[in-house]
Amino acid sequence: MASVSLANTTQKCATCDRWTGARQHSIDGSQVQFDDTEPAGQCNGGPWDGNVRDPLTRCGRWIIWEEKK
Repeated sequence: MASVSLANTTQKCATCDRWTGARQHSIDGSQVQFDDTEPAGQCNGGPWDGNVRDPLTRCGRWIIWEEKK
């Protein structure tokens, strides 16, 4: 596994609430981490609704992801 970390405020799919790919927050919540060998996730409700998106894609309708507990 090759883990990638992005600041949770980086406006990319991996840090967006609309993206369904596998990811997790870092312990302190400042980073979003994902495995780049399985990076694809579906967009739900954004401009690419229903389409599979790469975690590093960016769009104008980004919403910060808050991990559900």
